This record gives sequence, structure tokens and C-alpha cells, in this order.
Amino acid sequence: MAKINNPIEENNFKEELLELSKIQEEAKRCLNCKAPRCSLMCPMDCEPHRFIALLNKGDVEEAAKFVYTKNPLSYICGYICPSERYCEKNCLRGRIDSVIKVREIHRFLGSLNSRFEEEFKPLKNKSILIVGGGPIGLIIANKMAKHGLKSTILEKSSYLGGALRNQIPAFRLPASVIDHDLNPLLNERIEIKLKMTFGKDATYDDVKDKYDAIIFTTGLDKPRTYDFMLDHPKVILAQDFLRMCRHDLEIETYDKIVVIGGSDTAMDCLASAKKIAKEVVGVYRREKERLRANKESLEMGFKAADDFIFNRTPLRFDEVGNMVFKNYYGEDEETIPASLYVLAIGVLIDDSYLKDFFEFEEDSIKCKKIPNAFYAGDMSSSDKTLVSALSTVEEVVKEIFEYLKLD
Repeated sequence: MAKINNPIEENNFKEELLELSKIQEEAKRCLNCKAPRCSLMCPMDCEPHRFIALLNKGDVEEAAKFVYTKNPLSYICGYICPSERYCEKNCLRGRIDSVIKVREIHRFLGSLNSRFEEEFKPLKNKSILIVGGGPIGLIIANKMAKHGLKSTILEKSSYLGGALRNQIPAFRLPASVIDHDLNPLLNERIEIKLKMTFGKDATYDDVKDKYDAIIFTTGLDKPRTYDFMLDHPKVILAQDFLRMCRHDLEIETYDKIVVIGGSDTAMDCLASAKKIAKEVVGVYRREKERLRANKESLEMGFKAADDFIFNRTPLRFDEVGNMVFKNYYGEDEETIPASLYVLAIGVLIDDSYLKDFFEFEEDSIKCKKIPNAFYAGDMSSSDKTLVSALSTVEEVVKEIFEYLKLD
């Protein structure tokens, strides 16, 4: 192994915007359904049929404004939204030839500088603490600012953006796209405190008398793992691996990397590993047909992997430090050697600092213990995607306004 300059750079990112003429041509394929299933199935209620209709009228600027009003992260979502689960899955045009490329249309409109001057209400004597500087926290802070409330965001990292900037490879979502959507959300009514971990650098006792409400938007940041893997020098958690690949200026190279898991995150790990390892192997505990990743991610992962092994569950390390796997359906074992094992088998809510605020039932929040504590994003969404997390924002904002007796 040797260190090299990080090859996983943003210049590997390929801009995938269609020309306006192509976008309009695609929009014209819409059947203008009376009951548009594409819109009914969008977690964020982005109403694709409406911005497609505006495009078909030639109102490109209005279509872009509509998209931004519905989703301030429209450019980002245009790259990473699993539309095959939502709008495109339910597009009736697919019964004729192929579904409308809703995400590409959305991405094009989201790329335009369509933001407009928005009204900010006079400042009120209320302040909010937001724990987590990811997209959900920033959007909530922006909404609070428009309604006259000041917010303070505590973020444990040295940058804003959360999983967007930590766990999605730069070649799939570069900083320029993230900045395009996140930077306009900031304003003078929002205070940012980086490298601040709630429960460590700031406790509830420190903040309880300073803020009228506390909102947790920290997402899922407790990786699943196996006890026998803890602190093993050849094991790295997927979140740490992707963060390293995205942010480290220099990075280790490896003879062989094995990625364990079948999610979109696992596929991102495989694609990143391919750039720093001679050989990359994927291992999944069930059959190929049960892989949980989206079609687009699967194509990327399988293209990167030199081999993919199924029906294997991690069991232990052998005497020379190679991982032994058990057949998921039997007792036979198989040793799969590697220089590095990347574990991507899911994440949970880290309740270590939340138990004073919420009562948990298994891995979900059952109820609140403190009246002015709220949560949003992955902590409350059913489908752990960005659009699903974004769909929780309006409800929590409404709850906070009701609690603070604001209109």
C-alpha cells in the first residue's frame, strides 16, 4: 500500500444537462394525464405534471421558479433522487414506449438561476437551535428566517452539507452542485457554529435557556456493524470510507478491497474503491435479486466490481486477518481475503445524546419527553432518501409554529 494524490476528484464529474430543445422535446411526450400518477407518488409533492405543463407552454422561467418553490434543492435532487421509485415508476408513458425523463427535466430547471426575491417578516423575539448542518437543518433555518426567527446551527463537521458532502462521491455530486442549492439558503439571521458536537461541546443545560425550541436534523449517523469487526485495522465503515475518499488530499491504495452490503451506499463504495484498488469485490448476504440499491446505482456498482459474491454473511477473521463468511442458507464457510473491508450494511439513529429528549421504541422515536424538542429528516422519514427527508420539513415547521404560537 502507498499514498497517492486523491484521484477521486470533481473533474471526474460529468455534467449531464440536456439542451433546452431536448428538454422541451422530452416534455412534449407527456400524456397530460387527468390523474397524474407521477405527481401523486412524489414524496415532496413536486408536481412534475405542472412544471412539464409550463414547459409545454413555453414558460421556461416560470417552470424553473415553480420547481424551486417546491424544492429549493431541485438541482441536487436532479442528480441523486431515485426517481425510478417515485415519479418515473408511475409514468403511464412507459406503457407506450419509455417513461418521461422527469429527473432530467427537473435537473435542467434546477440548474437555472431562477431564485426570486423572497419576503422576510420582521424579527420576532424568538430563537431556534438546530442540531445538524445538513440540507434539512439549512432549509428549516431558512424557513425560520423568513418568518422572523433567528436560528443557530450546530454542526459537528468543519463544513455544512451533511451526507451530501460526506457520503456521496464527488464524481456523482460535486461541491459546485451542492453549493448552488445550499448557499442561497444562508442569511444574516442564521448563525453557523462548526465543529460543535451536541452533547459534548454544547449540552442541553448549556442551551435550554437560550432557545425557544431545539430541532434535531442529524440524520442516521450510527453505522451498523459486527462485534468481531470493531477496531479491526482492516475494517472501515462505509461512511468513513466515503468521507475519506471525498475529502482527503492523499489516500491509500490497496491491492484488494471488499465491500460488504447491497445498498446505494455500498455501490458508491464500490465505485470509489475502483479508483484506489487493483481489485474490487462486492459481497451481499442474499441473492442478487434482493439487492436494495436503485437500478442506476447497481449499474455503477457492477461496472466497478471485478466480482460480486452472493449469499455470504460475515462470520469472523481467520488467524492471518482475512475475513471468513458463512453461507446465508447453510453452514459452509468461505474465506475472502482483502487488504481492506468496507462495511456498508446500514445506519441507525444515534440515540446516545437523544434519550433525554425522546423516548425510543426499537430504532424509532416513539414520543417526545421535552415539549420544545423537535426532529426532522431521516429521523422521521420512512424512506431514507433525500426527497423523503425533505418531505418532513413542512410538518415540523408547522409543529414549531404552533408550539411558539406564531402564524
